[in-house]
Amino acid sequence: MRALVLGSGLAGITAAYYLRKNGLDVTVVDRAAGPARETSYANGSMITPSLADPWNSPGVFGVLLRSLGREDSAMLLRPSALPSLIGWGIAFLRNSSQRNFERNYLSNVGLVHYSQWVMRDLLQAHAFAFDHAYDGTVKIFRNSAAYDYGVKVAHFLKQAGVQHRSLDRAALLEVEPQLHAVIDEICGGIAFPGDETGNARLFCEELRRICAADGVAFRYAENVVDIATDRKRVAGLRTAKETLAADVYVLAAGSFSATWAKHLRFELPVRQAIRSACRCIVGNNAPGCRSSTIRCTRRSSRSAAYCASPVRRSSPATTPRCVPTGSRTCAICCAACIRNSPNRPRAST
Repeated sequence: MRALVLGSGLAGITAAYYLRKNGLDVTVVDRAAGPARETSYANGSMITPSLADPWNSPGVFGVLLRSLGREDSAMLLRPSALPSLIGWGIAFLRNSSQRNFERNYLSNVGLVHYSQWVMRDLLQAHAFAFDHAYDGTVKIFRNSAAYDYGVKVAHFLKQAGVQHRSLDRAALLEVEPQLHAVIDEICGGIAFPGDETGNARLFCEELRRICAADGVAFRYAENVVDIATDRKRVAGLRTAKETLAADVYVLAAGSFSATWAKHLRFELPVRQAIRSACRCIVGNNAPGCRSSTIRCTRRSSRSAAYCASPVRRSSPATTPRCVPTGSRTCAICCAACIRNSPNRPRAST
């Protein structure tokens, strides 16, 4: 059997790997010049059971209403997007009830645990490097109400096998000494030793190499202009060069999957979104700095700070009031501390 995969990100390359493992002849098509060049390029790269909570937590409707007209809101809803979100938005809000939220949360945790098991099997079969770290994550809280809520959620997750350890300020400094500059602004933290992180782009590039060695064909810089159909079945992918046909088709086009699905007259209950992030430019000449950007997310529903991706190391002198070094913890470069930076960040959605 032949399989065609549209998209060469995390979902596409992983699908290609397992399809080939099951004996199919696989071809991957992507308009970019290589793997993970779009949606998966700067993905958060976290396999974290502790962060499997759905976005539509109880109270999200009020958060969205308060975000109207505020470009710096952690969860931003623009009025121009409202007409296209009516049907999807109603379902989104309906599932924000406490009962539905908890059920979906536990389902997500089960999916993350499955992902961890699959990842371990994959790494036992192939040795490749993508900055994979097993040392867990830490949530940091700046007020007691947020901390108490975080502890409550952590206890709730115990039923799904998610372990945690509450940390006072002294314990936080033992886990992450780089927090000493702002420890007085922190009331506590929670460590989740079962969380894992990595680099999504490197993962895709390494898995592409393994797939190519096993016979998977990759057609990069080839844009799919149409998906041909015949009696409600996919008949092929039309590119600028030719029409590619197969027995099995996988749609893994990231944010464009919903657009292609609509073209095929079936609805994916998916909308493009990204959590609000702030960026602080720290300069490439800082000692030990591997990146000129520190990224962290802000979630207005609770006052905790979460990492969007591993925070890169930099010099304390280059990031006013921000915790400059990263490893597992968030740089806490949100809100007030960022406003003092000469390179003031911009919220993006």
